[in-house]
Amino acid sequence: MTYAMSAFHPLRTLAKRAFLWSGMTDTPVAPFYAPPRSEAALIAVVGLAGYLLVAPILGEGRGTVAGGFVVCFGLAVRICWPLRKQLWF
Repeated sequence: MTYAMSAFHPLRTLAKRAFLWSGMTDTPVAPFYAPPRSEAALIAVVGLAGYLLVAPILGEGRGTVAGGFVVCFGLAVRICWPLRKQLWF
């Protein structure tokens, strides 16, 4: 392992140095993970349905916002879902 500073990735080199000096042997596992493609596609379909339900009644602009909200909320809940198992949450 070399300790020379890389000109191309100075922050990555500093992060490696800090990791080596901290005495940690493994990197911590993040509680977040991205949903599989099938679940992401299902969330997108639900968002499209939200758009199609709201757009004829309130207009295309509000339908787009409603569909985007459904997708963002669904993805946020899905990505953060493993946090419910954490004691500190």
